[in-house]
Amino acid sequence: MNIKKGTHSAIVGPSGFGKSTIFNMIFRLLDPDEGSILIDGQDIKGLKFDSFRNKISIVPQNGNLFNDTILFNLQYGNSKATIEEIEEMCKKCHIHD
Repeated sequence: MNIKKGTHSAIVGPSGFGKSTIFNMIFRLLDPDEGSILIDGQDIKGLKFDSFRNKISIVPQNGNLFNDTILFNLQYGNSKATIEEIEEMCKKCHIHD
């Protein structure tokens, strides 16, 4: 499967289709038995997770988020975001009390 840069794609299918397995491989929770997963021509085995995780978005069917602190979840897309940046974004998104 090839997904072109700058596009939005969805992987859908019935139970047992392999959606969770693909997700787990992209996030290096599993490695493929054969072949490789390339992002921009680079095998993900050689990439550090932080170097590409803010470039992709995945909405999983199981809860990998929300099993940590609220701060962890808010920083998930950008692990280098400061508290001030997170507070400002929450204000823009009306996520505050």
